[in-house]
Amino acid sequence: MKVFILTLLLIPLAGFSQTKKELADKVNRLEKTIDSLQGIVDNQENIIENRDRTVLLTKQHRAEMMEDRDKALYKFSVIEKKLAKLERETKMGSATMVTLANNRNIIKVKEGKTYTLNQIISDYSAGIVTDSLGNEQIEEIHIFVRAINGEVLTDVDKGLYGPQVYSSTHPEHAISFPIVLTEGTSFSVILMKGSMDKLTPYDGRVYCSYTIK
Repeated sequence: MKVFILTLLLIPLAGFSQTKKELADKVNRLEKTIDSLQGIVDNQENIIENRDRTVLLTKQHRAEMMEDRDKALYKFSVIEKKLAKLERETKMGSATMVTLANNRNIIKVKEGKTYTLNQIISDYSAGIVTDSLGNEQIEEIHIFVRAINGEVLTDVDKGLYGPQVYSSTHPEHAISFPIVLTEGTSFSVILMKGSMDKLTPYDGRVYCSYTIK
């Protein structure tokens, strides 16, 4: 009888012991599952962090590439403009303008160069004069070739006037442009004012535009 009672008492204890082990095993499995899931979560965070870092680096790299591209385009544009300018100058020559006056009236062509005179213009009119009828009018300005390579073409004292390159009132009297001057050429002008029968030296200045090639 006592053995039977003891057996009855041990059976629930055995069952409890088995249940406790199962619970412990289950807890262990759950902890492993949790650890595994935590590992996945941590790895996911690493993935996200790496992804964000990669995206940031990509954006920075793209920005640097865009900046480098803009710099390259700017340099290319500058070079392209220089090439266009050189090509234009090779065909036409580089444009230059010089101020001429009676005390500074010589254009000297450099060795190995060709000057093409394109136009001569005056800075302003010589003044207002009154004709024989009392009418006011702008005083005329005339520019003559004084000398070429030392050969005098205009000598006011001798009443000698060479080719006219500018007239404020009678442009048909002036020779046609362009005028080409070869290397080593010395070209000078003289500035006069007044009507053709009463010319006197003009103290003003004129501008001459020419190209060098």
